[in-house]
Amino acid sequence: MNESPQIEYKQCSTCGFATPATRTRCHNCWNRIDPEAPLLDPERAAELVARQEVYLAEQEEQRAAARRRRRLILGGIALLVVAWLGWWFYRSFIYTPPPVPEASNPSLQTLSGPDNWGTENGDLLESRQVDLPVPLDGDAAWTHELGAEPATPLVADAERVYAVTDGAIIAVSIADGSVAWEFELQGAPFAAPTLAGDRLYVALRAGQLLALDAATGEVVFYSLNTGTRFGTSPLIADVSAATKRPSTKKLLLYSRPSSLRRKARSTPSSTKPSARGCSPARAK
Repeated sequence: MNESPQIEYKQCSTCGFATPATRTRCHNCWNRIDPEAPLLDPERAAELVARQEVYLAEQEEQRAAARRRRRLILGGIALLVVAWLGWWFYRSFIYTPPPVPEASNPSLQTLSGPDNWGTENGDLLESRQVDLPVPLDGDAAWTHELGAEPATPLVADAERVYAVTDGAIIAVSIADGSVAWEFELQGAPFAAPTLAGDRLYVALRAGQLLALDAATGEVVFYSLNTGTRFGTSPLIADVSAATKRPSTKKLLLYSRPSSLRRKARSTPSSTKPSARGCSPARAK
């Protein structure tokens, strides 16, 4: 019975693997085998081959573990994506938010409904949408030049659009685009006003909470100077108005706004009072 010929090996000078002498390149690192390299002793070659098999088995086990980890990570990401899509579909097409409870005082009820945009994001739920159809194929009903770019997002009710520029609050009639009233400001607020009932609440950057009659622009009240600046829109609750101070972690709550009322300076009887003449003084 003929015995199979014994394989002769050479050692790779780069990685040290035992490579069959008939090959010109190392089967591990693919570097060229020196043709003049001496043949390995059979016992030394057998020892190297055994160590190589152990090493290659360990490498394969590590690669398999890496593949398993990669599959787990990708599976987790896929689950998160599916969960997010399910949540988005539920919020967009299935979930119906509960109605906002009505305030006992109509003057403190934030405007909502298909023809109102009472806050910076539309309503208390920040839906940023209304149910009214938007005619995109018709001609412009009217345009109005504000004189400056709006400093905050617009708010609107069924009769007027309220724009805030760097120097004034301007109420524009929805019917014909005429100016219903204008109220002078000494610097625009940082955030949009809030419509609640028949009032327009403005958190002035000087640290005062201002409430105007939405129909006439007359001052209903404005608070004393708080000594800081306001950075958010007022949040109108049943019996209070709240806003946040920028660069602080404090929430300022006005309880019973009527108690904080400070009347505007009276005008001479011969002069017709106007919202423009009721500008609050800048806080020092």
